[in-house]
Amino acid sequence: MQWSFGVTCWEVFTCGAVPYPGLNPLNVPWELKLGCRLERPSSAVCSDEM
Repeated sequence: MQWSFGVTCWEVFTCGAVPYPGLNPLNVPWELKLGCRLERPSSAVCSDEM
């Protein structure tokens, strides 16, 4: 549940960008197990503290 909330927040801060671009959605769980994480949005709204 926490992961999906985090992805939703990421989508909001990136104005609806597609998370994990270039990855097949079926491979996302495997990539997460390998340590793949979304990059911090470059939006001015997202501070270092977030």
